Amino acid sequence: KGLGRTAYVAKDHHEALAVVRRRAESLGAIVLDADLGATDSVRLLSSLRTSAPGVPVVVSSGSSEESIRELFRVEPYDVFLAKPYTRAELKAALAAAEGKA
Repeated sequence: KGLGRTAYVAKDHHEALAVVRRRAESLGAIVLDADLGATDSVRLLSSLRTSAPGVPVVVSSGSSEESIRELFRVEPYDVFLAKPYTRAELKAALAAAEGKA
C-alpha cells in the first residue's frame, strides 16, 4: 500500500491461483516467493502464467540469483528480487517487471 498499489496476499498456492484468476486483468505484477516450502514454486509459476499470461513475475528469494535462475530454467521469471529487500528495492523490481510487460 505504501507504494500506491493494492496488494493481494495468498497463504498457499491454491489461494494464489484463485487470486490471480480473479484479478488477472488488474494485476501490474506478481511477486512470487521462491522459498514456499512444500509448494513447487516452478509449477506454481507455470500455472500463474497460464492464468495471467501478460502479467510480469518478480521472483523473490534468500538464495542466490544463480541458483534461482537454475531452478526456474524451464519457467523463466521476469525479475529477481533478493531477500531481504528494502521498500526501494521492491519498488524498483516492480517497475522493472512492469517495464517488461
